[in-house]
Amino acid sequence: MKNLVNNINNQVAEMTVAQMRKVAGQYGIKNASKFRRTELSKMVADAMVAEAKAKAEAEKKAAKKAQSSDKRYKADKVAASEVAQMAGQLIADGINGVDLYDVNRKVLIEVMKQLHCKKWYRTYDKPTMVSKIVEAMAA
Repeated sequence: MKNLVNNINNQVAEMTVAQMRKVAGQYGIKNASKFRRTELSKMVADAMVAEAKAKAEAEKKAAKKAQSSDKRYKADKVAASEVAQMAGQLIADGINGVDLYDVNRKVLIEVMKQLHCKKWYRTYDKPTMVSKIVEAMAA
């Protein structure tokens, strides 16, 4: 970050006052013509650093959000008529080699119902559904 600040300070130091006044408008500095070079260069440099920090923070936040987007809650939609069929097939084939997080929520509910899991009608989150199904299939 210090390197970024030094680069911006050097960039601002190389600018003419006219260039700083043009750039000042882009960074929300009003009445740039009323300031002297020293004041204006400090204001422009501070604004550029603040924008660079905000941009870096936004990129960091976007990267974190992309990393945390979890596949557990993304499953293909299933027609209501196919739910029971898919649930029966899942029970018959077993859960070995099947990622239950990729299975539709309605199908998981139907599987829990057919396996007679406790409180299947009150379970809403996929991790709990998966753990109940695995437990019931193991028993």
